[in-house]
Amino acid sequence: MPLRNATLDDIPEITDLWKEFMDFHLTKDSFFERRAEGHINFQDYLTENLTNPEFCIAVVEEQHCIVGYAVARIEDYPPVFAEEKCAYITDIMLSEAYQSKGYGKALIEHIKDWAKGLNLQRIELHVLHNNTWAIEFYHRLGFEPFMQKLALKL
Repeated sequence: MPLRNATLDDIPEITDLWKEFMDFHLTKDSFFERRAEGHINFQDYLTENLTNPEFCIAVVEEQHCIVGYAVARIEDYPPVFAEEKCAYITDIMLSEAYQSKGYGKALIEHIKDWAKGLNLQRIELHVLHNNTWAIEFYHRLGFEPFMQKLALKL
């Protein structure tokens, strides 16, 4: 499986997958409604951080097409904890036809290797409470519940 770090040329295809990612999440919660220029902001975000060593942006490529991607970054904890930083996965997405083929696990392993190379001890992420498929996926890979994030709509 061709899994590699993303390049500038990959950003348009990653952005198309990001739109799918956001649209899927919109079916779960209205919070995920995209701004009209959201995809442009996302492209700018990727472009700005593509070579930033505090980011890991990886892609899965099949038959010259990007079919999945993951974005992780280093996140600082407040200066009251013994651990100062962690790796935080902001996005992980695979086209539906490529799910359940080991690509998601490979993306997580890529992020784990990146985090270990930076001597980080922990990877964190958020997952929607009603996205049971994703929760089960992360549990199978060893992720455990840590904190619960709550929101209050005003």
